Amino acid sequence: MTPRLAFVVSSDYSELGMAVGAARSAGVEARVYLPRHQQALAASFPGQRLRLFDGTADLLTMLTAFKPTHLLLFSGYLFLHPSGPDLAALLQACSQLRHPPRVATTDPFLGLLQDQQALAQPAFQAALQRLPGLLPANARAVQACTHLYPGPVAALDGPASRQGYRLVDAPAAVAPTWLFVLGELEAQALVKLHGASQVVNTLLARAQDACAAGKRPCLYLPRPLADAVAAAAAGRLKLDSRPHGEHGAFNAEVDSAEQAFYWNWSSSSLVRRLTAGLPVSFFGRGHVSQLLPGIAERLMAHFYTGGLPPVMAWDQPLQPADLAAVQAASRADREALAQRYRALPRLPDLLLSLP
Repeated sequence: MTPRLAFVVSSDYSELGMAVGAARSAGVEARVYLPRHQQALAASFPGQRLRLFDGTADLLTMLTAFKPTHLLLFSGYLFLHPSGPDLAALLQACSQLRHPPRVATTDPFLGLLQDQQALAQPAFQAALQRLPGLLPANARAVQACTHLYPGPVAALDGPASRQGYRLVDAPAAVAPTWLFVLGELEAQALVKLHGASQVVNTLLARAQDACAAGKRPCLYLPRPLADAVAAAAAGRLKLDSRPHGEHGAFNAEVDSAEQAFYWNWSSSSLVRRLTAGLPVSFFGRGHVSQLLPGIAERLMAHFYTGGLPPVMAWDQPLQPADLAAVQAASRADREALAQRYRALPRLPDLLLSLP
């Protein structure tokens, strides 16, 4: 049987990126559905037809016409917008179709919202109070669905089937680029703590470190910071300061940069670096690891090896010799982890193998 894949995306940009990447590489008929209130995100994916829907009934009409073999929720946990879709209603309606699709969801929480021991902890209860109210209901709605992860997660506990798949294939050729990736929430925290002017100056200093090492600095930043860095560098420093946007160009940089520096342990694009066995350095843990107790331990157990990567001081100079020494020491671990990622099945093959 040839699968027909329907990717239904929530309001999350990272989940949309993973869905588009999986659909493009699937090698089978696949469609990506996006809520109309998020249509502005489509500009980041030129050449990819995203089918926009208005609420649960409209989406169900589209799915009925397409007749998918698999309904893939990216992510069912994150259908949090009041305009829908209503996750429970969608799953109920799909179960009554003449040919009901198999349903699976991604899980950015790595099983924590199905872990009764974690849920019972006061710190986790306090964290849940700061999250959107629909999240617990969505967790209940998808608890029996197959959970998909772009990495080796077979040992995750929980009531659902948890399966890892390969998001990318062969790594690209390495380019003499130092890539800096700063997300929206991490940038807001830095600006609040240090002020926008100091953040811009420090980013320029790290770009200067790259130039001094004979490398091309490429920075992906929220638009206000990207524009400010580009303006401050004009006539002084040759760099690429880009706002988060066109997804294909960003992935090309992630796949090929000699060095990559992130402020977030759980950034979705890290999977591409890990699969390629390319080095990654961190200037921060990121908002997810700070918000949810226990998520860092799960990242360590299933997405990294030899413990979580250390966090470097982002306001200190980057020395090529120091980077080379650290990365030489971790090369064997990186290559072993890359082999685990590359051994995972492609998503269509995984779906066909499930009982």
